[in-house]
Amino acid sequence: MTNQEFACRLDALNPREREERSRLAQALRFATTNVVEIENGYALTLDARGPLADSIQRFTELEARCCSFLEFDVTQSDAVVELRITGPVGVKHFLLANFELPKSKD
Repeated sequence: MTNQEFACRLDALNPREREERSRLAQALRFATTNVVEIENGYALTLDARGPLADSIQRFTELEARCCSFLEFDVTQSDAVVELRITGPVGVKHFLLANFELPKSKD
């Protein structure tokens, strides 16, 4: 599969939602402390202090509307959240190209 086969529906979000999605994605990148490649995507570890939990929820809601082929799984323990972003075969290349996944800060 190529990136061409993974197409986000930009029309699924209105301009205000696209701006919100962009702002939330930036906040999540900033809060990410580690990125691990997993079988069908990536697992991000995030510092969950502050209002991040609500931000993660809203980001995944918006992202699922425009990129319905992605799956999101969120788990939280204490001040750490793990966000797993997965999808069909080949989705890792799409995620790297389109999500600007941060490198580990370890």
